[in-house]
Amino acid sequence: MHVEKSLPPAVGADGMRGGWVAALVVAAGGGAVTIRWWVLPTIAVLLRAVEDAPGAVLALDMPMGLPDRGPRQCDRDARVRLGAARASVFPAPARGVLADHRAGLDHAEAVRRAHQRGEDGPSVQLWNILGKIGEVDAWLTPHRQAQVLECHPELSLRALDDRVGAPKRTPLGRAQRRDALRCWLDVDRALADLPRGVPEVDALDALACAWTALRVQRGEAEVLGDTEARDPRGLRMLVHV
Repeated sequence: MHVEKSLPPAVGADGMRGGWVAALVVAAGGGAVTIRWWVLPTIAVLLRAVEDAPGAVLALDMPMGLPDRGPRQCDRDARVRLGAARASVFPAPARGVLADHRAGLDHAEAVRRAHQRGEDGPSVQLWNILGKIGEVDAWLTPHRQAQVLECHPELSLRALDDRVGAPKRTPLGRAQRRDALRCWLDVDRALADLPRGVPEVDALDALACAWTALRVQRGEAEVLGDTEARDPRGLRMLVHV
């Protein structure tokens, strides 16, 4: 990763089918912002690159800090903030659910075991992204959370423009998200450079995460959740906007 001398890199990334898409913010002359895209089969390379770049911030649409059981306060806060769109916030899995996924259980058996532990069973949607959650969790430490942060693109987009409201996979939803992102970059140019095969909806989410990473760098980000809460591994459970 090339690190711009004028601004430590701010990166936003989102999981997509078959891997990850990352939007690297590049500062250009006159205060303009351009985007360099990375498409990766796993997130390991991106995590190492950010760790090696002093001052870098990576904002991911992925839960970090997994409880033993019960909902996280940051997820509750995010749902309240999103209102009618609250369903876009998946409850973070309990550590037992992640362990079941790593052990190779199928979804039905994982639900059964969660119920035996007195937990809610994971939804199919959550189960399908547990591989990516596990990728991040395996690398993450409390120290690394200084650079790699959890965000939620729907929160970021509504902070940019509270008129964003249509589902993101509809033509109106994509148009609303492009309009919101125009507040800070030339989104049409960024999307024109998007590597082939990356869905626009995932690229727009990555751009929203990149905006939040930039806000974290500048000390402007809002934080949802209990700042004192830690998961069993000592990870903070916070969502950044």
